[in-house]
Amino acid sequence: MTAQRRRPFGGAMFQTGKRPSPAFAQMELGEVQVVPLTAYDADDDLVFQVPLPGVLPEDIEIECTDRRLVLRAKLRGGETNRRYLAHEWHYGPYEREVDLTMPVDAERANASFSNGILTVSLPKATQTRPSCITLHRPMPHEGHSGH
Repeated sequence: MTAQRRRPFGGAMFQTGKRPSPAFAQMELGEVQVVPLTAYDADDDLVFQVPLPGVLPEDIEIECTDRRLVLRAKLRGGETNRRYLAHEWHYGPYEREVDLTMPVDAERANASFSNGILTVSLPKATQTRPSCITLHRPMPHEGHSGH
């Protein structure tokens, strides 16, 4: 008998639409950067975490349509008239799309942004209920729980 390793996100629960580009230094100002994510199954929810350091909460947009989660953000700033020795920090738009292979109830979703980490929890459902998701700001005493 052969033991098999189970990969809960090996394509069974969701599929990622775009992958992060390793060539950050070659990106042009204003070009959309695809951000990495962590995703896991938390019993009744699908949970997605995306690092967005330096992004303001009001510059984050979250949308869940029929079996697709779309995360958009914009990092403002950046000096364009410097002679950089290295320039791996990207300013401008960020985006990540995830194709969900199971229905979720986006109307009951929870989104939070703390310490530069966006966390989106999508309750599993029998039928997808699309929605734009509102980002909730943590209170000043709340911190990142390190999920």
